[in-house]
Amino acid sequence: MISESQPIIYREFKAKVDYVDVLQLERTAFGTETLSWMVPWLEQNPIGNSLMVVATCSQKIVGFLIVLPEQMCGFGKQHKCGYVMLAMTHPEYRRKGVYTKMSAYAFNLAYEQGFDFCLGYTVRKDALRAELKMGWYLADHIPILLFPLDLERRIKSIWIKNSIMSFILSSVERCLLQIAKKKSKNILKRSTHDIKMVSSFSNEYDHLAEIAVKERQVSLFRTSQLLNWRYSSNQGSGRKYIIVEGRKGSDLKGALVLRRKELLGFDSVVLLDILTDGVETSVLKELYAWVLINLISPSKPDLVGCMISKNRWEYRVLRRLGFLRSFKDYKMLLYPLRESLTSEYIDGRNWLSLWGNSDLV
Repeated sequence: MISESQPIIYREFKAKVDYVDVLQLERTAFGTETLSWMVPWLEQNPIGNSLMVVATCSQKIVGFLIVLPEQMCGFGKQHKCGYVMLAMTHPEYRRKGVYTKMSAYAFNLAYEQGFDFCLGYTVRKDALRAELKMGWYLADHIPILLFPLDLERRIKSIWIKNSIMSFILSSVERCLLQIAKKKSKNILKRSTHDIKMVSSFSNEYDHLAEIAVKERQVSLFRTSQLLNWRYSSNQGSGRKYIIVEGRKGSDLKGALVLRRKELLGFDSVVLLDILTDGVETSVLKELYAWVLINLISPSKPDLVGCMISKNRWEYRVLRRLGFLRSFKDYKMLLYPLRESLTSEYIDGRNWLSLWGNSDLV
């Protein structure tokens, strides 16, 4: 029960003292056990240690959040960014200002440790309203793109008696898939890149990261070390990542990172990360064509999904490849910590935001 007379104290997370209680808080708040694999994994982050904050009342942990350090780059600059994630409050302490005060405590810590801004994503309107009141900026709306492959099975389970709807949907899906396969095969016939699956990211990806610093866009500074940590080392999560790269001769030109997950209630394959040198734009078409023919079609998911900023050339390429814009989008939120943060970084339209940015939870 809530103790009105006892103050709520905010402090940094102490692993040896708080770990078991925070795991119990997650089970109570969300019914999940993500932290059991995430906390050890976060300790391996090549950028540095995460800031973890707890709220306690009468020695009971009633709130928790993580600020993950990330390096963002673009417009010739690099900035230290904190990705706010896994914020949780005990059900009995919700709507008591715990999250607001816990966030303020975390922002002060982040400022003291040299962070330039914090970043967050949400799809919930109620959460968005609360964040804006706290001083977050709504930087951008990032659409979720979908390519339906086999929604008929799920629709049949919902509308068993609606055979007309099922027939129409399956006909449209088959048509779209046949068109996509034909287009993909034609793309691969004219392909100028060698495409194959790999198990990790070589040091050559550091070159793509250096190119990104000079681009007139803001993106995650994705070095080979960071990519290997993010997509190769967190096997405790049970997630299986697929890395497909394209080369021209011996030169690396781009890569896609995918994984299977539930999306909007459907069994899906999601494009998490798109890496290119910004010059060979054709490599994205060829990579996706190869993935569709060799990986996606044989595995028969319900749909393919991708989250990407709508002002990006990658977005336009995927739309031309048959992706449809859904009614869902992610709200990208930004909390500046320093007045020196330039306008290019505050304007989300300059960002390359991908699902991989927020796929940690």
